[in-house]
Amino acid sequence: EEILDRHVAASFKYALVAFVTNDKPTFVWCVDRLAEKCALMPDDDPKTLAWRGELHMLRGLGAFNDITTMGEHFRQAHELLNGPTRLYGPTSPLSLGSPSALFMFYRDSGGLWENLEQLRKHLSDYNQLTRYRGAGCAQIMEAEILFMRGDFADAEILCHKAAKEAEEHGQLSMIFCTIFLRIRLALMRGDWPAAENLLSEMRRMITKRPDYYMLHTVDICKGAAFTTLGQLDGVPEWLRRKDDRRDRLYVFVGNYYYLVAGRIMLVNGEYAKVIGELDRLLEDKSLLKHRIFEIYACIYIAAAYYKLGNESAARAALRQALKVALPDQVYMPFASNIDFLAPLLETEAEAHGEAYASAFARIA
Repeated sequence: EEILDRHVAASFKYALVAFVTNDKPTFVWCVDRLAEKCALMPDDDPKTLAWRGELHMLRGLGAFNDITTMGEHFRQAHELLNGPTRLYGPTSPLSLGSPSALFMFYRDSGGLWENLEQLRKHLSDYNQLTRYRGAGCAQIMEAEILFMRGDFADAEILCHKAAKEAEEHGQLSMIFCTIFLRIRLALMRGDWPAAENLLSEMRRMITKRPDYYMLHTVDICKGAAFTTLGQLDGVPEWLRRKDDRRDRLYVFVGNYYYLVAGRIMLVNGEYAKVIGELDRLLEDKSLLKHRIFEIYACIYIAAAYYKLGNESAARAALRQALKVALPDQVYMPFASNIDFLAPLLETEAEAHGEAYASAFARIA
């Protein structure tokens, strides 16, 4: 603590590392200490305003993914810093490795479009503070929303627009989000060669930069692609083993990991494990900030219960997934798991009659 007190900049960096590695207790401890230190700094010192601005940057990150609260902290940071943050450079990844902007920012069931509008509103301050570290983020999120609703043509158009914006500002993490969406679109068309080429392109882009922290992201995209086809042979070995590398992932790709790991367990016939692990994770409040995680987790649990012969529990889990997803017309998680869900969805369609008729028609 004495060393951190003497080196304020290092204290801020220490807090940032705690955030990206998902060490919440250390992050909170750091921010509280820095708040006390900043409060004691002389108001007439120009450095004081800068440190207080950086403190708002940390608090904005800590409020993730409450976009309105994040935006208020970034606004105050912008006013105090009068320039870019020095906490991280413009090429550091906004996504922290997540291959999906939608996964990061979809927080409120029934409020998906509002979440997008909030992101658009508050990205301006953030982009100026970080020299456009969030370039393309709102567009790729909108493209993913269209994809989730089955509007593939418009999703692909917007995806390319997002990629162009991200490329102009050198934002590799956002570029990867656009490529991952293009991979999923290729799979929907049945074009595996295109998907495979895009996976290879991601890896080539890393070796050119080099940005090796994104290698795990590429592996997770590859795992998602192969398991969508019901295949495990092409899934990277560490994902198939579900080894301790999960603990070394940045926070958001670490959370997305569970979407792929759950599907791997299903394809591998590990039904009891699916239920045991995902039921526990559904109690984690930080994961429930990601509504996409809740939807997929409930789908995987429903599929696992059905395979184990417990139709009542399967239907209950499926209803929870539908309850979260259908107000926002999020259909693709069900469609991409139709190989496990078809009988269950038919039963639910009969039970709900006209209420879910159009949704089930789109999914099927």
